Amino acid sequence: MRLSKKTIYAIILMLSIVKWEESEVITIKKVAERENLSVKYLEQVVSVLCKSGFVKSQRGAKGGYRLSKAPEQYTVGIVRAMEGVVTPESIEEPEPINGFLKGLCTTVNKYMDSVTIVDLIEEEKISNNIFDYCI
Repeated sequence: MRLSKKTIYAIILMLSIVKWEESEVITIKKVAERENLSVKYLEQVVSVLCKSGFVKSQRGAKGGYRLSKAPEQYTVGIVRAMEGVVTPESIEEPEPINGFLKGLCTTVNKYMDSVTIVDLIEEEKISNNIFDYCI
């Protein structure tokens, strides 16, 4: 399983909202500047996160984005909003390896659901070279 750039941006955006929240909201521009990310790409990501109910937008001069719930209530399972359900890419025939792949996906999903956004911040698991990671 390889996480897309949009998924990595989604996790970084969620972390940024928690870590650097100066008021109730943070703008995409501030996140882009702080994390050295593309504003246009972040706009696409935040759109999905808003539609999925993870992030709320606030319009106006003091507008921006904030989490819909407390940070502790979000897990890395937000990956599914960006990537879809984590499943083996193609299970067409009942082969011996299909059981293994299903078990692997179950384990990955359970692990993603066990790690919160706060855990990532506290453990400093996100670093500048996150794009080099793949599962």
